[in-house]
Amino acid sequence: MKIFVAGATHSNTDNHSQILVAKQVSVVGLLLGLCISCAAQNVPSRCSVTINQGDNLSLKVLTNSCKGDKCPATTFYSDKSPESITQVQALRKAHGFLRMVIQRETGDLVCAGEAEDGVLNGSYTFDAREGWAKSLSIRLIPEPNSIQLEEYAFLNVTKAWILALSASGIKDINTDNISQLKALGIASEYVDELRSAGMTQLNAESLIELKSIKETGSEIEAYADVLGETPSARDLLMLHAMKVPPSDLKKFRPVNGKPISVSEIIAQIAIRTVK
Repeated sequence: MKIFVAGATHSNTDNHSQILVAKQVSVVGLLLGLCISCAAQNVPSRCSVTINQGDNLSLKVLTNSCKGDKCPATTFYSDKSPESITQVQALRKAHGFLRMVIQRETGDLVCAGEAEDGVLNGSYTFDAREGWAKSLSIRLIPEPNSIQLEEYAFLNVTKAWILALSASGIKDINTDNISQLKALGIASEYVDELRSAGMTQLNAESLIELKSIKETGSEIEAYADVLGETPSARDLLMLHAMKVPPSDLKKFRPVNGKPISVSEIIAQIAIRTVK
């Protein structure tokens, strides 16, 4: 989308919003880690399992080719399930060889090696459940491969989470955007929150964009109160890119006494910038 101001064409604002989303969504890649899919790609990798202060397991996976304390790593934190509690107890007691399996719907994260003083260091493997996608009541296109199944395992993607999102009206869930949706913490409750604020046109892409800028239902309502209508996802991205919170909207001059639109706000900002 391009913005026309005073006879000139300005696309900088839209570029800013795209850059903002790109930076935020790139965090998803960092959440997944640079070593994700090591096992699926047959890259030799090592692992360590420790117990953090919350009595949860922390599984860290690194490539064997990287040495030192600053190696990029993929980290998984367990929950408080009975299985995890049992594994924490086993790791505390273990002295010698230990094979720890963290079971997920899409496959098993496995660390096997020597355990001592509550720390397990060893070799990492991932055992994918290749038929997992076929058991879903919705079809994922294309069917996820072992690399993607490993990503889903680290993010704890479940059938229930996917089906709840789909039931909330998000019909474009696919193999590629599942990891972004899950890493950003998007669930059906977030969809309900945005819809209650007036956002009726939602899909996976707009959810990722809105969550990446930490948009909330209450803030959308605050924008709508001043604008006179619910802004679109693209409008919200541009407002965030230009650092215009709801409280600042009243600083901009209405046009012909009518509530000001987002495009008019951006036009006024562009004119002020030129001046």
